[in-house]
Amino acid sequence: MTNEEIQLKIKEHEDAIAALKKMDSETNFRVKVDGGRYYLIDSFGEIVARRESGYESDDFRYATLNYFRNEEQAQKYREFLLAKGRVTRKIKELNAKSGRNKINPYSIYLSDRGICPGMTLVECKNVYRIPTCNTIDIANKIINDYRTDLEIIFAYED
Repeated sequence: MTNEEIQLKIKEHEDAIAALKKMDSETNFRVKVDGGRYYLIDSFGEIVARRESGYESDDFRYATLNYFRNEEQAQKYREFLLAKGRVTRKIKELNAKSGRNKINPYSIYLSDRGICPGMTLVECKNVYRIPTCNTIDIANKIINDYRTDLEIIFAYED
């Protein structure tokens, strides 16, 4: 990579951070530098308050969506992450045990009939939020055993 290419990449990153700092809506909330309070989920899964200082760590949290207006927003996102992790791990475990390849994988999606299994070709905005299942039996087991987690996953940002 040439020096000019490196400088261009640096400029692109600086521009992206500057654009993020300009956003000030409910979904793209940024507090004022030097003392504004925001919340984040730390590496232990705890929700903690921080003061915006304009440091790179604040920019990183904001850019990676770990920057919340209040404790309730952070809690909702934490519940979403935990639910998605539980469901994803279980699907991967059951898929591995099934011994079948994903020739005709089944998705779990939210429809007007509720949470349903279906072929991956189903056009649904939330169909890719979790991995596909190798069999209809796995999809049904996940729906039955993890319904509350699926409701949390599908409710997030809808």
